[in-house]
Amino acid sequence: MDWIINQLTTLDIWVGWVVSYCIASGVQGLAQFFSIIILTVQRDDKKDPVPHPFEFVDLLSAPLFLFAGWGWAKPYRLPLERFKKKRLYSFLFYIAGPIGNLALAGIISTLYTTLLPSSVFKLAITINVYTGVANLLIPLPPFNLGRGLWMIKFDKFNKGFEWFVMSSITLYMMWAFLEKDSHFVFSFVNKLGDVIVRFLTT
Repeated sequence: MDWIINQLTTLDIWVGWVVSYCIASGVQGLAQFFSIIILTVQRDDKKDPVPHPFEFVDLLSAPLFLFAGWGWAKPYRLPLERFKKKRLYSFLFYIAGPIGNLALAGIISTLYTTLLPSSVFKLAITINVYTGVANLLIPLPPFNLGRGLWMIKFDKFNKGFEWFVMSSITLYMMWAFLEKDSHFVFSFVNKLGDVIVRFLTT
């Protein structure tokens, strides 16, 4: 695999990384917001305003996005009181985030292949695909699959455990980069992501 940080060689690609990182985080929160509309049986008279995408950017995930190209985002507020099937719908609520990433990557790929085959667009596709794959396959919070599985088993999150996972994975990935280890534990995310990216960009 090729580390994302090694691809940031010019100013426009750096800017593209920052925008892609923010968009990949924001689309997760927006997808969760809109999933509530689908999952909620009883409609409230008072509708929640559409959130700003950048409010879902978690700066603690920035190092992971910088080195590996994927990470986690701040989730939208989980409205358990509005879910008829709390455990199942909570799981689907979290899974909506990475599905949003993959859907956005597909939309950007259309622009990339038909109008503007730029390196910035390809980077945006790559980061959204990587983020979607990571959050669909890593069964640990703060990743979405992990959060969804946690809510099936428990009623609320253990913030201490999330912090432990965040710091452990971040430090491990930084160590893997410094050691030039391209076969680290989570390399399957990038390898599967590369297959999807090639499919979307050819």
